[in-house]
Amino acid sequence: MTKPFNPIEHRLATLPRAAARLIEAGGGQVDPTRTCDRSTLAAKLEECDLPVLEAFLTFEAIFGGIRFGDGEGGWYSLGICERLPIRPPVSTRRAHGELLVRAGRHEDDDLYLDTHGRLYAQDHLRAEVRLLGGSAPEHFSWIERDREHRRAPCRTIEAPLSERARRSLAPAAHGAMAFLPGDRAPLLTCSREELAEVLREHAVPEYEILFTIEEQLGGVAATWLHLGPYHMLHEPWLRARLLRPREDAAPLVLIGRDADALLYVDAAGTVFAAPYHLPGEMRVGASLITLLERWALLREFTSESALQIELAPRCGAPLAATLGISLIAEASDVVAASWMGADVVITDGRLLDRAPDGGADATTVLVLSAERAADVLRAAGGATRRARVTGAMWLEARDDIQPAPERSADALAPRVKWLMDESTPAVRVERRDPEIALADPEAPAGALAYDPVWPGESGFVFATATGVEQRIQRGGMLLQRDRLDGNEVVREIVSPDPLGLAPALTGATARAISRSGGYRDLRVTCPPERLAALLAERGARSTPQLIELERHLGGLIVRGSGGALLLLGVGAYLTWYPLWLPSVDAPHLVPVGEHGSRTLLIDAAGAVFARATPASPEIWRPCHEPHLVAPSMAAYVDSALRVPP
Repeated sequence: MTKPFNPIEHRLATLPRAAARLIEAGGGQVDPTRTCDRSTLAAKLEECDLPVLEAFLTFEAIFGGIRFGDGEGGWYSLGICERLPIRPPVSTRRAHGELLVRAGRHEDDDLYLDTHGRLYAQDHLRAEVRLLGGSAPEHFSWIERDREHRRAPCRTIEAPLSERARRSLAPAAHGAMAFLPGDRAPLLTCSREELAEVLREHAVPEYEILFTIEEQLGGVAATWLHLGPYHMLHEPWLRARLLRPREDAAPLVLIGRDADALLYVDAAGTVFAAPYHLPGEMRVGASLITLLERWALLREFTSESALQIELAPRCGAPLAATLGISLIAEASDVVAASWMGADVVITDGRLLDRAPDGGADATTVLVLSAERAADVLRAAGGATRRARVTGAMWLEARDDIQPAPERSADALAPRVKWLMDESTPAVRVERRDPEIALADPEAPAGALAYDPVWPGESGFVFATATGVEQRIQRGGMLLQRDRLDGNEVVREIVSPDPLGLAPALTGATARAISRSGGYRDLRVTCPPERLAALLAERGARSTPQLIELERHLGGLIVRGSGGALLLLGVGAYLTWYPLWLPSVDAPHLVPVGEHGSRTLLIDAAGAVFARATPASPEIWRPCHEPHLVAPSMAAYVDSALRVPP
C-alpha cells in the first residue's frame, strides 16, 4: 500500500536534522489554508510593490503554514503569504540597513526575513530588531541544539594552562552565562561529532586544531574573552565572519573574540587577530595556549596599573638581558617571547587595540614606576631605536582584572596613575598658548626618537634623573610634553585659548569649555588637503562645513555635563577608523567625532546627526540609525555642555 502523502514530512526532509527534530518534537503541522504556491506568492509580492526574490519563495515553500511548539510553552507560526496585505505594506520594515518582510510569529515576537534570507525577530514593544540567523533553517537548528545542551553537565577547562592563565579565564558571573569558576558554559560547547556536523553545515574546513580547541577550551566565556569554534558559530552576528580567505593559503577559521578583535587560526594552529576597526589581520601566537599565557601575564601585571613603553624595532631579548629579568617559557613562542621581573614585563609585539600601524617588529614594556621606566629607556638606547610612552590602556582599570592571590591588598593601590589619556582625570593637563614655547625642542644626549602615532609627528623620549620625559612636535613646533616624575604625571600641550573658539561657538559655550578644562589637541588636527584626500579614499566628498569644523573645532576635547567625553575631529576619526565607508542609506553623512557612546555625523548643510553604538551587533534599535540631534555643531556643543540659550 502506498504511504499517504504527509506535507510536514515532506517539508522536514528538506531541513537540517537539528531543525527537523525541533519541529517534529513540537508537533509540527501544516495548515494548507494559510500558505500558497510560488506563483501566488510572487503575484502578492508584486501587488505590494515588494521584490519577488528566491529567498521569499523558498521560505514559503518550506515553512508556509507551519505551526509547532518550542518545547517551553510557546508556539511558532510561519509563513509570508498570509501576512501580506495588499495596501499599504505594513508587513514590512527596515532595520540593519535591510528591507524586512514579516514571515511569522513566536509568542510576542514578530519574525521577519530580509532579502538575503536572514531571519530577525522584533519584540512586542517594537523597540528592537534582533538578528536570529543567516536563515530560518539555521536558526531552528541552533534552537534545537540549545534545547539539548541545557541538559548537559558543565565541563572544566582541559587545556594545559598555568594557574595564572586559569584565573584570567574566570567566567562571567551574571545573567544566563553564570556558571561555576573553572567551568565552561554547556550551551556554548559540544562534542567532536556535533562540531563536525556544524562545521559541515556552515562549509567550514575541518582542521584538526578546531577539534582540539573545542575539547580543551570550547565554551570559555570569561569577562574579557570568549573561546571555541562552536561558541563562535552560536552567535548569529559572527557566522558571517567565520572564515577569512587568503590568496596564498587555506582560509583562517574563527575561534574566539575579545573586546578588541576576532581571533582566527590556520590549519597549523597559528593564531591571528583581526581588530574590529582595522583592516587585515596580524599573527599573534604560534598556538592559542601560549597566547593565553602571554595575555594572562599582561592582565595580572596591569591589575596594579602600569606604564606602557613601546619600542621599535623589536628588542625584547637584549633588553631583558640588560635588565636581568627571566624568560617566561609558557608565554613565549616563535611569534613573541615574554620576560618578567618584580616590576617590569617585556613582551614582543604591540598590544592589539593600540596598533593601527601593525606592530610585529616592536616590543612592549610594562613598568610600575617612573624610575623603572627610566631604566628601560637607558637600557634600550640606540641611534635607530624609537619609543613611545603611554598608559597601559589595553587593560585600563577594568573591574574584571584581579590580582594574583599571593599579592597583598596594598599591591592593588596604583603606585602611579599612568592612564595618560584625555578621557581620564588621572593626568594633569596644562595648556600653553602656541606663542609660548613649552621647552627646548632640542633632543638631549641619549634620547630615543619618538615613535609617531599621527602623520607628520616627530620628537623624542628620554630618561631624567627621577623619571621620563616625552616631547612630541610637528612642523618644527613642540605640541606636547609629558613629564612623568615620581607619582606625578603632567601633560603640557600647545593649544589655543578656548575663548578663541567663539567664532565657531557661542561665547557662553567657549567660556564653559575654558572653565571645564577643555582644550583643542593640535596633534590630531588635519589640514584641508589631507582631509580631502582621506575623504576621497572612502568615497566621500569634502565640503565647506567639514573644512570649517576641522579648522575651528578639530581636536576639541571636553567633558560634557553628564560626564561623557566629547571629541571632535574629522581627520582624527577617519585616521583611527580606516574601515569607515559612507552608508548606502545616508551617503551624505560624514563622522566628525564621538560623544560618549555616540558617533556624531554632519550633513552637507552642517546639521548634526547621532548614531548610538550597539552593545551587541546583532541587535538593531532606532537609535542605531543616524538621527538629527542639532541644526549645527555649535548648537550641539551648547546642549552637550548644558549652556543656556
